Amino acid sequence: MLKLNQEDELARILAEKTAGMYGDEIPQAVNEYLRTGKITKKVIFKSKDPITGFYLEREFNPYDLMKKLHQIGFKAKILRPYFVFENNSPLVMFLAHCAKIFHPFSLFAIPKFEILAQKV
Repeated sequence: MLKLNQEDELARILAEKTAGMYGDEIPQAVNEYLRTGKITKKVIFKSKDPITGFYLEREFNPYDLMKKLHQIGFKAKILRPYFVFENNSPLVMFLAHCAKIFHPFSLFAIPKFEILAQKV
């Protein structure tokens, strides 16, 4: 069995505790942990990819991306989620239907999104 050294263990702990953070939040949390041994800022909602199990970072905020596209001369909009299911479970289909109905609020719960952009 592979034995972790102190740096590997520290990296594992920091990766776990900063999951879901983005940008300046990460170095601030790391510095706080190195100073005090704990991180006071908590991520409110950790979105987890259902396939890989990885926590998603907030790098691609759809609204920030749409705003940046507007700034560089694109007309952009966030599309309603489109789902293709091989699963015929009524519960899964109901949840997919709810995600469409509650768009754009569904963006906070669904890890994937699409933006349609057209150069104007």
